[in-house]
Amino acid sequence: MDFEYNIRGLLHLFFKQKNKFLLTFLIILTFGLVAVMNMEPYYETKSSLLLKFGENARLEVNLQGAQGYKPSPHGENAEILSSNVSILESADLIKKVVSKMEAVQLYPALGDQGYDDRTLLLKAVRQAQKKLTVVPGIKNNLIEISFRHSSPESSSAFINNLIKAYKERHTEIYNPPQITFLEEQTKKTKDQLSESQSTFNVFKKEMGVSEIDKEIEQLLKQKNELSAIAYQSVAKAQEILAEMETREATMKATYKPDSPLVKRLQEGIAVARYQLRQRKDDMAQTSLGNNSLAKQTSSIDKRITWLEEQRGQYNELKQKVDLDEENFKYYRQRTEEARVNYLLNAQDITQISVIDAPGVPLQPTGPNKKIIAIAILMLGLFAATAVTIAFELMNDCFSFPNQIRARLGVPVLATFSKAEKVL
Repeated sequence: MDFEYNIRGLLHLFFKQKNKFLLTFLIILTFGLVAVMNMEPYYETKSSLLLKFGENARLEVNLQGAQGYKPSPHGENAEILSSNVSILESADLIKKVVSKMEAVQLYPALGDQGYDDRTLLLKAVRQAQKKLTVVPGIKNNLIEISFRHSSPESSSAFINNLIKAYKERHTEIYNPPQITFLEEQTKKTKDQLSESQSTFNVFKKEMGVSEIDKEIEQLLKQKNELSAIAYQSVAKAQEILAEMETREATMKATYKPDSPLVKRLQEGIAVARYQLRQRKDDMAQTSLGNNSLAKQTSSIDKRITWLEEQRGQYNELKQKVDLDEENFKYYRQRTEEARVNYLLNAQDITQISVIDAPGVPLQPTGPNKKIIAIAILMLGLFAATAVTIAFELMNDCFSFPNQIRARLGVPVLATFSKAEKVL
């Protein structure tokens, strides 16, 4: 039956259905409080790991010609952190820890259920996974680990064994088979480098050059010097002739034209003019390639042309040598790093630092019985209210005139209340 959605209607509802309300509330509260009282306290052990990246992740390996280790980008660091969290949460790693601690010792209740060893181990691993929490840092390289157990000693021991197993798994990254592979790659790249260097040296020997760019530069410089020498000789001859002609003009103003000094000067001028003409002719012949200077210039041009024709093969061989050298340096660096890291890991000196060492908790972490009791109380009130409303909706009796008008559509002429018994 419908009821009035107001204070009077709700109060009437609760008083009318008070027995059902109290019964439902007391049942839920009783069972809830009994369950809370029987809850077994648990202890939580926490630990923090710092995973190092970049230059802090390994020892500096100084090799001649090897480039330094560059830090990884932030996005790559986040991926590495996520990968390490997956390793810590992996069933294989947890199984290794549970096997070491013995499933029956870790969860005695499972031993009383008659499981075989394999099933017992799998169930213990599943329980341990549910109680293990691994959270990577958002803005740092920390990994937060926590584990809950009813025994504080077992909780601490599980975290300690998990960190140890995690370090061992990390060590496997630099195991001897990988070092062997890197050594093989280093030897292979070294042989490739020796072969490419030998081929390049033979080619340079046949060319008669050590560095093609430097030789072309020297040839061009030599050609410019030859041209400069020719122009300088003409300029010098012109300068001498001009000086002698100036002296002649000065002497004619002082001496007679048939003076011996004037005649000797004029003879000298004739010789200077002849030499200037000869040098100009030499320059003209140089442009035509008909003298020794021209032959030298032509020889230089032919050499430069030939070197330019060989430049493609020269650059190809040089690039091959540079590439093989980079590969060799890379694998040599990786081999040395792997060898050093393996030795460090073998001595328990890893790139994983325990910031917050797991200890034995002194007080239980949970459950918080007060909060759970309040939640049960709220649940009981909600469930009792729901049951009360449900029973009222299924009741066909009318309690208020408004219900009659709403249901039957007729006016109410009179109402009466329940008569009390008179003694």
